[in-house]
Amino acid sequence: MGIDRVICPLIKAINKAPYIAQKVDLNALKSLKLMDFGVGDVLQTSFSIDRINKSICEVMKIGEGTQAKVYKIIDTNYVIRLPLNKNILDASAKINFNISAQDRINHCIATIGDCQVQKYIAGFNPRGYIEHSFRSGLRLEHNIEKNNQIKKCIVEKLSIDKMKKYYLQLVEAHRTGMRHDYFGENAILNLNTGDLTAIDFVQGTRKNFFNSLMSQFNGYVGLNSVEQKQILNKALRSLFELIEEGKILPSEIELCSSKLNNINYFPKIQDEKYFDFIKNIIDSFNKDKSVENVRYILNQLK
Repeated sequence: MGIDRVICPLIKAINKAPYIAQKVDLNALKSLKLMDFGVGDVLQTSFSIDRINKSICEVMKIGEGTQAKVYKIIDTNYVIRLPLNKNILDASAKINFNISAQDRINHCIATIGDCQVQKYIAGFNPRGYIEHSFRSGLRLEHNIEKNNQIKKCIVEKLSIDKMKKYYLQLVEAHRTGMRHDYFGENAILNLNTGDLTAIDFVQGTRKNFFNSLMSQFNGYVGLNSVEQKQILNKALRSLFELIEEGKILPSEIELCSSKLNNINYFPKIQDEKYFDFIKNIIDSFNKDKSVENVRYILNQLK
C-alpha cells in the first residue's frame, strides 16, 4: 500500500479537527518512511501548541540537565525538550516533521524552533534513582521498594539480548556521527521489559560502548558481588557476540584494560583474580580481533 493512500486521507481528517491548532505538514510527512514514522505517530503527534504549553509545568516535568528540561506532553506518549532559558512556546510556532537522522537518534519525531518533541521512554536510571528519590522527598520505604524492583529487573530481565539492543543503538549513533553522553544518568531501564535505552546523544564519535553500558550502574548498590560479576560478564559477552554475528566491526570497538578500574562501576567487586581474568580477555581482543579469537573469548566467558 502506497504512503499516499495511507497518509493523505488521514491528514485531511486530522486537519479538519477544530481542536488542533497546529495543522500537519503533508509534504513533510510524505517524505518519511512508514517504517520510521507509523500511522499511530501521525495521530498522536497531532497536538496543539496550546497543549504543549499547558504541559510545561512542574507536575509534568520529567527532568532537567545542564542544557535542557523535559516535560511529558499531556495525554500523549511524547515529551517536549526545551532549552533551560525557555518556558513557553510561541502560539504561532510551527511543528516541523522534516528531521535529520541525527535527530532520530535522540528519539526526536519533530522540532519546534529550538525545541524537540521526543518519544516518551518509561522507566528509571539505576544509578540515579535513589539520589533523586531522596532529593524529591520520597519516603525511605518507597525507595527500598523501587530499588528492589530495579534489582529484580537487572538480574532477571536485563538479558544478553537486551544488552545487544542497547549496544546496537550506540553503534547506529556512532555511524551517524553521534556519541552517547554516558557521563550523565542518560539511560532508561524499563522495569516491565528489561529494555535499557540510551538517551542524550551529542555530536562526535565514541567507540567505548562497553563503558556506556557499565556506567549506568555507577554507584548502584542493589546487587551483590556475584550478581555484579554476572552483569559484567553478560555485558562483555553480548558485545563479542555482536562482533561474531557481524553486526559490529572489531574496528568500531574500543576496550582498554589499563582503565579497567575506571569501568568497575560496581562497588562490591573486590576480586583481583576476576579482574585479571577480564583484563586478559580485553588484552587478547586488542592483540587479535579475528573472529576466531572472538569465538575463543566467548568460550572463556561462559
